[in-house]
Amino acid sequence: HIRLVDPELYPTVRADLIALLVAAAEENAGVSFLPPLSPSRAGAFWDGLAAKSALFAAFDGARAVGVVAVCSAVRTCAMTWRSRSRTRRGA
Repeated sequence: HIRLVDPELYPTVRADLIALLVAAAEENAGVSFLPPLSPSRAGAFWDGLAAKSALFAAFDGARAVGVVAVCSAVRTCAMTWRSRSRTRRGA
């Protein structure tokens, strides 16, 4: 099932989101991060995104197995993309 990851749920699924992003980077899945991606860096990414976006996660039982972020404004999305694209280029 799919749920909104609200501020109350976020701490519960944060570790799953970190694991998803680290695994995606390791598999070169085009997530704008190059391996190796540390869990602390992935956590910082999710913390920042969760603070300014709506996160929706797909769950298998209690475990988050997929996620999408919906930005609340074009400027917010652009700032997130710039940050991620700099990371990809290694800047």
